[in-house]
Amino acid sequence: MDIQKHQIRKTGADYYAINPKGNVPALTLPGGAVLNEGSAVLQWIADQNPASKLAPAAGTTERYLLQNTLNYISSEFQASGIRLVAFPPNDAAKEVFRASLLKKLTYTNDVLLKAGKFLCGEDLTVADIYLWVMTSSLGRPMIGIDLAPYKNIVAFQQAVQAEPRFQKAQEAMKAASA
Repeated sequence: MDIQKHQIRKTGADYYAINPKGNVPALTLPGGAVLNEGSAVLQWIADQNPASKLAPAAGTTERYLLQNTLNYISSEFQASGIRLVAFPPNDAAKEVFRASLLKKLTYTNDVLLKAGKFLCGEDLTVADIYLWVMTSSLGRPMIGIDLAPYKNIVAFQQAVQAEPRFQKAQEAMKAASA
């Protein structure tokens, strides 16, 4: 998708015709319903192959903890980071947004990633992939946050990148965009 033009790259279709909110991601389900919130899309994808363990079984405590984590990533973590790039804040506002994001990083490092390799235990889930995307973007020049002081986040990123399923997905995305 060309985010600037709000067009689907392959067809040139207007993205707003698919998702009137204009946000990404959006997923058209069989039957035509559209999911257009990241946590719903990620859970739907995971549920298509329960054996992948990308999400715990629906109705379990572990699934509600996954939903809790996905909502935190989108409403708190991602929202804090977006403020630094989506709006052209003055220097004072930028420092407020940056301080907020640093608090989220500290919480993520010291609380969410304290107990294990991944967010929800020892199995890679859709929440881990989502957080990997969010944390990997922080070093870009427009944000410029050094993750080195956040040892658990750095170890987490390395664990995600080492996962064969993650590597396979990365390769598939590169091939699809070529």
